[in-house]
Amino acid sequence: MNKNINKIKYGFCLIAILVSNSIFARYDKFYTGFKSGYTKISNLSDSQTQKMFGLDVTMKPTVKFKHGFNAELYFGKYFNRFRLETAINYIRENVDSVKVTAKSNGSVLYEDNNNDGHLASTSIMLNGYYDFHLTQFFYPYLGIGLGANIAKFKSVKSKNSSEDVKGKIIPVMAFQGMLGIDYNFTRKFIIILEYRFLLTTNFDYIKKGVFPGYNEFKDNIIANSINIGLKFIIG
Repeated sequence: MNKNINKIKYGFCLIAILVSNSIFARYDKFYTGFKSGYTKISNLSDSQTQKMFGLDVTMKPTVKFKHGFNAELYFGKYFNRFRLETAINYIRENVDSVKVTAKSNGSVLYEDNNNDGHLASTSIMLNGYYDFHLTQFFYPYLGIGLGANIAKFKSVKSKNSSEDVKGKIIPVMAFQGMLGIDYNFTRKFIIILEYRFLLTTNFDYIKKGVFPGYNEFKDNIIANSINIGLKFIIG
């Protein structure tokens, strides 16, 4: 009987130690980590009036994407339930097709469905988070971020032609929102599952042949990502 009571006592002490370690191990600590996953960028489109055969024609170019991925490195610090971090994120999204239509009647002026290019996007962000203590091991969190984004089309060309478009994009502002959950695998290592929404202000993509007769392309990037990752507590 006494042995069983002692085992119960030891068990409670072990649980208390684990709980205290999991709750307080992260307070006022620095951390770093990596996350990566699937990304989907919404179609890019614009509208611009051009002269064609002496008439004003409003054209609408559209870039459709297939699928992509993202990877992120970050470094931050805990302030009780709040976190502040800096992060650099890279997104690569494969282009599915490019098309230019007449906005008035939808007639196709140019179309390429055999495109093998991609859009590369890099964001440097300052993020803030708030952690909710669901249990001693699970921490759901909400976050927002503000920073800068630089994106560029690469190798946007038809497989049946020699066109190779390398458009430049001026850095623009970027905003993001995050919803995720941390799992304390150990005192030092945390596993992450996260959804992220990224939005940029309008960029100005100067074309080099991808849209015949079209001199510029303006739109904002909207990207949805599902990531998994690992965080390491420093100290």
